[in-house]
Amino acid sequence: TYRSAFRDLEREVWILSLVGLVNRAGTMVLPFLRLYLRQELAFTPADAGFVLALYGVGGMAGVTLGGKLVDRVGYRPLMIASLVGSGLSLFALGAVHSRPALEVTVVVFALVSEAFRPACSTAVSAYSRPSQRARAYGLFRLAINAGFTIGPAVGGVLAAIDYGWLFWIDGVTCLVAAGFLARLFPGGPPPQEPEDDAVPRGNASPWRDRIFVAVFVLLLLQGLIFFQVQTTFSLFLKEQRGLAEPTIGFLFAVNTALIIVAEMILVQRVQGRHPLRVVAVGCLFLALGFGLLPWARGLWAIASTVAIWTVGEMLVAPLVMAWFANRASPASRGRYLGAAALCFSAASVIAPLVGTRLYERVGPDAPWLGALVLGGVLFLGFWWLARFDPEPTRPPESREVAQ
Repeated sequence: TYRSAFRDLEREVWILSLVGLVNRAGTMVLPFLRLYLRQELAFTPADAGFVLALYGVGGMAGVTLGGKLVDRVGYRPLMIASLVGSGLSLFALGAVHSRPALEVTVVVFALVSEAFRPACSTAVSAYSRPSQRARAYGLFRLAINAGFTIGPAVGGVLAAIDYGWLFWIDGVTCLVAAGFLARLFPGGPPPQEPEDDAVPRGNASPWRDRIFVAVFVLLLLQGLIFFQVQTTFSLFLKEQRGLAEPTIGFLFAVNTALIIVAEMILVQRVQGRHPLRVVAVGCLFLALGFGLLPWARGLWAIASTVAIWTVGEMLVAPLVMAWFANRASPASRGRYLGAAALCFSAASVIAPLVGTRLYERVGPDAPWLGALVLGGVLFLGFWWLARFDPEPTRPPESREVAQ
């Protein structure tokens, strides 16, 4: 069953997943950037937070610019340029120490590194048929998650020795990933697909597509739930449940392990159903997993809530990316996927601000009770939108890949 979930995915999707694995396995700077700024450069908490906010702003600009460029210059040169630029920016980031220089370098790093996301998403969609796309994105997410279990773990060891190693190894892995991409991933024009192969309504700009805009807004609200995992989740477990850092790390490992073991099978089982309805159910799982935290006491009870919201993540992330790719025409797919990446980037910036404010001013249970209410709203919203987005009757799946 597990093998069948990977069957018939294109070689290029596997190559992109390998590149993602290598790149994420070297991701060490971002998880420890706040600590580096505090301990090595003696930044105040407010100044360190400002630098991280700059990364978020630069990232939103990067995915927007990347989405526009990929439709003009193609995904392969943009991915290679992004990885090389990320590597060089990381070398520079480890070398600068004054606050102005560091802030400028962080913005440049965010801009070039986040441009990779819409380019890679477009490449994954280009080398997969519509019915394959959810599994193709699932494979890429599996590789990303597997890599991310390595990078922060190794980075923690290296940070204890010398923070400088983080910048060098992270930068080198970006360049290695660029080398893999240049060597293994084919060049030439993008693959061609039949006109009927995409759902589209022919809008060059996603912002003129009302269904897309509605999904964008709902997905941004969904991100307010999911991205609590960046700050408020760990804070709650530490302060309200008294869990130590290694135990919190174990709970994150539960999330990653479930994605690696189960996501591809789950996505294969739900393919054929309307993606927006699957996303609606996924939002319920997300809301329920986080919403049960106030009543979860003890490690295994909390681990069960992690399993619940992980099911929601597995239903939402690959299905909604496939929906974005299928919604767009081939000529506008980069802009659609760039807008989708912008949604995730914006949510990752806004969610911690909203969650921590609720946590501090209303109470530690407030973010999770709010997640329960918001999850119900999201379920109704996505389910209702599916009525206005009927799945088209597709021709037999075939496509010509330009040689």
